[in-house]
Amino acid sequence: MFGVAFNDSLCAYLSAKYPEDVEYDFPGFPCSAAYVDFVRLEYWGNDLGFLVMTNSTNAPFSVVTMKDGVLVAVPGPSAELGDYTFTATTFAAHASCDSINQVCRQDQQGITVNCTSAGYPELPYVFSLDDGFKVTNTSEVKNRIFGVVDGRMMGREVGSTEVKAVTTNPTTMATQLRWDPPEQGMNPTKGTHSPGAVDLTELAIDTYPKPTLYASCSVSYLEAVVRWDGSNGTWSLLNTTLASQQLTATLWLPVVWQFATEQLASNLMNVARTRPREEVMAVLNQQLARLAVGSAAGFFKPTAATDVSYLVQTMLGRYPVGPILALLALLLLYAILALTIFFVSLWEKDEIIVAPSDDVFGEGVRVGEPSALLLAQRWLVTPMPLVGSAFPQDDGQDAKRSVAAWAMCSAHDGREKDDRLMIGVKNEGFGVVSLRHRHVSSEES
Repeated sequence: MFGVAFNDSLCAYLSAKYPEDVEYDFPGFPCSAAYVDFVRLEYWGNDLGFLVMTNSTNAPFSVVTMKDGVLVAVPGPSAELGDYTFTATTFAAHASCDSINQVCRQDQQGITVNCTSAGYPELPYVFSLDDGFKVTNTSEVKNRIFGVVDGRMMGREVGSTEVKAVTTNPTTMATQLRWDPPEQGMNPTKGTHSPGAVDLTELAIDTYPKPTLYASCSVSYLEAVVRWDGSNGTWSLLNTTLASQQLTATLWLPVVWQFATEQLASNLMNVARTRPREEVMAVLNQQLARLAVGSAAGFFKPTAATDVSYLVQTMLGRYPVGPILALLALLLLYAILALTIFFVSLWEKDEIIVAPSDDVFGEGVRVGEPSALLLAQRWLVTPMPLVGSAFPQDDGQDAKRSVAAWAMCSAHDGREKDDRLMIGVKNEGFGVVSLRHRHVSSEES
């Protein structure tokens, strides 16, 4: 059950529980009144929304950001997605907001008093027991997310019941958010904003009498198709379509009934008071879309995913640990030895060949003349000595001798019969040795 669907069973449950409100349904929109009762009176639904909006580990759903700034509902933190890969349907939202503070009219003190020029004549909104919805004191501006339908604002005090109309999709919303200045307890000034903030003209807010943000937003409610890839643990957005008008008018109810307002104000508080307008709007877009989806979590239920597969890991071979560790140790030793030889060779600057002393191997063999070094060079850089040893010519040896016995350890030095070069291990040493038959005179014998 990795998908997210609308809980259709709520309609029958709420209609049976609040039968007197059925007559208030909008024509062509069955259960519209019942869904308002759900938001107003069924607090368990709002509790689910708060769990999602606050990223609780107990939340049945989570909201994640995907491409193009779309916020999508997915299974919650406790869901064991594991190595599954699947496609699922869900709900999403996208918001696009713009600060209208610079457009609204201000009085001589720099206090915003009317936003008619921005298309919102009822902003700023302040509630008064004496004058109803009339603005009487702009120092008492309340935090609100208004739903706007046909130019009229809903969500001032009694949510969606203030305007007898159904929203379209995308929806239009207006935000009015106010915070205390960072210097709480001090008299506000026209320079009230967080220390280290950008220039006042770059802010998205009014700073006097308190930091206040007015913004116009377009929020799209979407039906989405997403895919979870268990091999790398990532979500991807495959497709989105605008939700129906009835579904949109239902999902936005928690927002216009102000269940997401204080969470939005909290999420924006620091960035709105300190950062430039473009950055504030980017955060507002993301947070408003996230809360638009999260606050509606009470309307959701899990549903089955499609195209489900499971990554199965199979052991194809089992090897004893001891020999494997021994092999790895030998490979490591070989690597250390190779690196040691490499760096020693790299640091060795002396390229002089030093001939060993007489009788280096203790067998009564004298070291040859320097010409033997030329023979060593030939042996190391050209294959001709090897070929010459395979086809001997008048060297005093048996012409039928085994090539295998001689080819790899000796080579003929010119045409002299008594000169020979040997490369290999002799007694306790390894080296290049010139073997020369020294003629013994009659006196020496």
